[in-house]
Parts: sequence; structure tokens; C-alpha cells
Amino acid sequence: ADSLRSSHPVQVTIKGSADIDQVFDSITYYKGCSLIRMLSAHLGTDAFMAGIRAYLNAHAYASATTSDLWVALETASGQPVAELMRSWTTCVGYPVVSVDADFETGELRLTQNRFLHSGHVTPEEDSTLWWVPLGMVSSESAHPVSAVLHDRSGSFVIPGSPAATWIKLNYNNAGLYRVRYSRDALRRLASAAASGNLMCTADAVGILNDAIALAISGHVPTSAVLDMVTAFQERQPEFVVLQILGLFLESLHQTWADRSPPAVREHIRALARSLFASQAAALGWTHRPGDSPMVARLRVISIPRAAWAGDAQVIAQALEYFEQFYSAPTEP
Repeated sequence: ADSLRSSHPVQVTIKGSADIDQVFDSITYYKGCSLIRMLSAHLGTDAFMAGIRAYLNAHAYASATTSDLWVALETASGQPVAELMRSWTTCVGYPVVSVDADFETGELRLTQNRFLHSGHVTPEEDSTLWWVPLGMVSSESAHPVSAVLHDRSGSFVIPGSPAATWIKLNYNNAGLYRVRYSRDALRRLASAAASGNLMCTADAVGILNDAIALAISGHVPTSAVLDMVTAFQERQPEFVVLQILGLFLESLHQTWADRSPPAVREHIRALARSLFASQAAALGWTHRPGDSPMVARLRVISIPRAAWAGDAQVIAQALEYFEQFYSAPTEP
């Protein structure tokens, strides 16, 4: 919702009781939670929790303001929290950080602009500059390197360069911003995903969600997302990753439903089959001793999507089970 023009800042002036229901919505709660998580990751858990404890003790059984929280966190961390968070809480929206990486020289050039779901940002809408914690990791640096983008653009060094073969911003997906990689940098991330060298699930989810959102907004071509889908075929199956990929492919198929040759739609379904058919065959239809809850969840998304994609084995098994039920239905 915060990528729409109809959004509002987290901090707004309440003029009367009627304003409360309009203000305390998904922006206030979800964006507020995301900002707290981002700040905690930047300050460090120990400093953040020390500030929270001081804040709660100082204002127990009393009212408090946002600035009171910032003061407590500044005292605990020694960082200018109020200054860092001002644009995040008083301005609308969040940024997209464009990445231009030169792996030969190790130079990393970053630019921030406001992100809109529609993709059409006017100069007046793009006036805000956010404090953006980067959290950079690379093929040569598994631990995040802390850096901050304060201005519209900035130059940094790729961690582990010149040996680094890929770089990822927003470690653990902790920051509230999109990352728009150059096509070369995105291909390098795709290769890392295919080889199993791409960090944790949160990072994989962040890369996929960013790529899909940026394709929808027109920032990157859809083919860039399809490159990532192909790469993730080689990754160990993870429920949330497969769920994102399945929803994207179904949405893409629906988008082209009335405006493309049948061959285009069949290619999309073929890609879905390559993702889900093997998963459905390996997981089977029935619970097995020792199956974890996650296996059950993988089964629930893999079998229906393999059938939607036209996998002959899954469809034949589904018809067989239906015939058995239809011939001798069991009592519920």
C-alpha cells in the first residue's frame, strides 16, 4: 500500500477521535513494524533492546511520543536515530535503490528514487531522500558489511572485490526498500542461486519479490524475473520461495490469456511444470511416516500447480483418485 499515491506517512496529526480509524491501518502497523525491524538490524539487537527497555521504564503508565522512543534509542546506541528515521516516518513511500556494479574495479554505484507501483514517478513525488542501510554481502563476504546511502547517489566498494562474483544488498531482507540490480548483477545472483550459494531464504524471497515488483512497475523487463525463476529450479525446495514463483507464473499466464499466441502461454505452463512436477512426484499424494509439517505444505502447493501446468502424471493420478471416490464415496 505504501507504493501507491494514496498512501500516508506513519506519523500524522490526529485532530479528533474520528481520525483514529482512518490512520491506524496497514501503513501504520505494517510499515511501522518494518521500520522497527530495519532500525533494530542497523543498531544491533543488544543496543536496540537496551533502548526499548529504557523507553518502557521511563514512560511506564504514562503517554509517550515518537521522539521519546528515538531519544531512548539514541542514548543506548550512540547514533542519531531521530535524524535517521525522520524521512521514514514523516514522508510518504519508500525508495528503490538502483545498483550499478563494476566487478572488475570493485566500484558500486547506487542511486535512490521513490518507488511507485505504477512506475510513473514525477519530480515532485521524488523529492524525498531516505537514510538507506545497505547491508551488503557478496560471494566473498558472507557477513554483512554495514554502509548507508544518505544522498541521491553514492559510490561504495563491493565487499571482497575484485574476487567477488556477485553482490546482494539488504541482507536478510531487513530494509524497507526495493533493490533494482543491473541485468549483469541480476544474472550473477541467478547463477549464485542456481549453484546453491545464495544465502538464506529471506534473501531469496527478497530478491524474487523485488524482481517481480519491479517488473510489474516497469523498472525491469519480465524476462529478468524469468531468469530468476529458471535459476531457482536448481535450489533446494522451500515453501515460501515456491509459493512466490507459483503465484507469479499463474499471474503472468493470466496477464497473457487474451493477448498472446497459445505458444506463449504454453511456454509459461512448461516453466511451471519444470518447477512443480518433479516436486509433486517426489512428495507423493499421501502422508508418510516422518513427514514434517513443511513437507505437507510443499505437497499442498506442488500438486495443484503441477496439475494447472498440465503435468500428465499428476492429472492421471487425480482422475484415478476421483474415480475411486465417485465409485465408492466415503462418509465424511
